[in-house]
Amino acid sequence: EAGGYDNLGYTRKDAYNYVDKERKEQISEGDAATVLAYLQAKCSADEHFDIELKKDDDDRIINIFWADSISVADYACFGELLSFDATYKRNIYQMPLMIFSGVNHHSQTCVFACAFLANEREDNYIWVLGALKRRLGGVDPKTVITDGDRAMRNAIQKVFPDATHRLCSWDIDKTITRNVKNHPTFLPQWKHFVSADWEPSEFEEKWKTVVEECSLQRNNWVSNLFDQRHEWGYAYLRSNFFAGLSTTSRCEGLNSQLANYIEKDKNLLEFFIHFDRWTRDMRENERHADFESIHRERTITSNVLVSLQKSGAAVFTKNAFFLFRDEVEKSACCIRLETERSEIEHVYKVKVSGMTKVFQVTYAVEPFAMECSCNHYNYMG
Repeated sequence: EAGGYDNLGYTRKDAYNYVDKERKEQISEGDAATVLAYLQAKCSADEHFDIELKKDDDDRIINIFWADSISVADYACFGELLSFDATYKRNIYQMPLMIFSGVNHHSQTCVFACAFLANEREDNYIWVLGALKRRLGGVDPKTVITDGDRAMRNAIQKVFPDATHRLCSWDIDKTITRNVKNHPTFLPQWKHFVSADWEPSEFEEKWKTVVEECSLQRNNWVSNLFDQRHEWGYAYLRSNFFAGLSTTSRCEGLNSQLANYIEKDKNLLEFFIHFDRWTRDMRENERHADFESIHRERTITSNVLVSLQKSGAAVFTKNAFFLFRDEVEKSACCIRLETERSEIEHVYKVKVSGMTKVFQVTYAVEPFAMECSCNHYNYMG
């Protein structure tokens, strides 16, 4: 099977890929030759521009992977998180376009590489992820966000076995509306499980209660969703870096932006020309954010730890400083309950005013490190 949440009732038929192959897999020879000439010119202008092709038994191009020097540099800086999908098909061949993206230091989406695939089979996903891995120096991402496509999930496990894979919560939302139709209260409660800051034991206890309240104990789809909780529940993912993301919405946002540049059913050469224009505009936005961060003075809006805020203002980008400033201001509501000290570490018990939950903040003396049991910093970055 080529796609869908594993055992969650959302499976595409193999016939879809068969029809897709018969209909669109063959890129015309003229279009292929023109595109290759265009990409070769890109290679001449950028010595680190890279192309990989996959051909069929008749030597016809079926997959195209490409990445330029800026994309590779971005991955070196921001490649811990990788997000992608294969839903964009705005070309005459209806070939899925994969845009591999992440989040930069301005909280903007940045593109690491792109590929056209003949279809959404597992072997093509393995090929493109392998091309990505080779181009990016063999460095695996630490976390990956995708939809629930089974073929894609299998490929990720094979190519990036150590990466933590998160399922897009928005895609699960859609499958819930199809598979739990007669229990309208389940969806809003499930959304709370996606983001709530619970311990795993608390998560599982609350899940059992909700399932019983909705009379879903014998619903196999819900049982399988629970079995996959480590791939969507914040309680299990919060120690991993996801830049605060729980969906592939940034991929969908890129697709929406790209649609403003490229009319439907363009041939591949026309696509690449307009795609390059879109990429240039997106990177111009990053340069503008760089300028703002370098030349615009930060505003400190409270008297909380002013010297610390000034230090942050001197080193953080504009967007990162705003996040930092908010956290500093919130610290005024934190109450230290007790402290345990040793030669190697200091452990603080802390609670937030108005809340009952107690957090543990650990300060390691040598080597220096700080960590809070909330894992907010690990998750947000």
